[in-house]
This record gives sequence, structure tokens and C-alpha cells, in this order.
Amino acid sequence: MARLASTHGIRALYAVPMHAFGVVVGTLVLLCRRVPVLTADELDTAQVCAVIAAAGMLADTVADALPDTAAPLTRHRVFHDQVTIWQASGALAARLGVDIPTALAMLRRHAVQNTQPLAHSARHALTWTPEVRDGFAGQHRDTRVPVVEADSFVSSCLAGLLRAEGFEVTTTATVHAARGQRANPAPVAIIDQFLPGAADLGRDLVTGF
Repeated sequence: MARLASTHGIRALYAVPMHAFGVVVGTLVLLCRRVPVLTADELDTAQVCAVIAAAGMLADTVADALPDTAAPLTRHRVFHDQVTIWQASGALAARLGVDIPTALAMLRRHAVQNTQPLAHSARHALTWTPEVRDGFAGQHRDTRVPVVEADSFVSSCLAGLLRAEGFEVTTTATVHAARGQRANPAPVAIIDQFLPGAADLGRDLVTGF
């Protein structure tokens, strides 16, 4: 291992046991080319991944071999659902520009409105289809994104990508044409900084918002 590490520039190694239902099935090895000091959250994440992987490997075998695995399997399912809810909360927060508590509240409201478990709403949020985006759209989200770009090809590509993510995009080729944005600026604007007046427009939008 020392020779392998030296050859590939590996300077740190962490080993996390993969166990579930009281059985150890292997080890999750984390290798790094720098010397990291992992935070408690990072170590927790590694342990969660190791437990989920081990549980997935053992679930069918344990269920067939033991008659009293209903409780452990239920706990595993609850644990897995909680991880999914955490992931969905983070994804919603990033996509909608809100904090984690707000995103979690949106998930709960979605579950209540659709009369379904919170984990189901979390899985829907992670798919982020147009129907799901509509379901989570509302007062917490300003989807406007003005794109000020002279190159029509670049403008078209940016607009297409943003619209695919559910944003309301307006495109202009000059700063002069985008001046109307100053009255009611969007939370995000994409401006070609090589255009005349681009810096002034950016400052005006920030001040107005």
C-alpha cells in the first residue's frame, strides 16, 4: 500500500467499515492526494454511504435468512428516506435560491398538498421534471433571468439551458436594450462584460435589487 500510495501521490487514507444488520461486509476506503482534515459532517456522509451500500448488499439475504428482520429493514428504509429528504432539501435550496429550512418547508407543504409521504415528495423533487418544477414554483421563487449577450449563438445556448431548468429568460443583444431591467431587476442576470456599458448596468441592477 505504501508503494502504491507513493507511486500515485496519495498522502492520506481513511477507512470506514461497511456494516448493516450487525454484519460487516467490507470497507469503504477514501484516498486523497492532499492531507485533509475531514469534518464531522464529511465523516458522517462517508458513514452514511457505507451503511446504505452494506444494507443494499445484505437486505435480501437477511430478509430470507431471518424471520425477525422486519424492524431492522424498517429502520433502514426510514434512514434511507431521511437521506433522500436531505438531498432533496439541498437540491431545492440551490435551484430555487432559498435556504435549507425554507426548502424543507416547501417539501413538507408539497407532501401535504399531494397527500403523500415526505420521502415521495423528496424523490419527486430530485427528478426535477417540468411537472415537478411547476409543483414547487410559487411565491418563494423569482425565475426571471435576463441574458445580455451580443453573440446570438451564445445567447441561444444559454437561454435554452436556463429554460430547460425552468427559468423565465429574456435575451437582448445590447446594454441599451436591457435598460428596462433597471426598474424591476431580476435576482440573477447574465451580462457580457465586454459590451459597452455592461459594468454600469450590473451596478444599477445590484443597487435596484
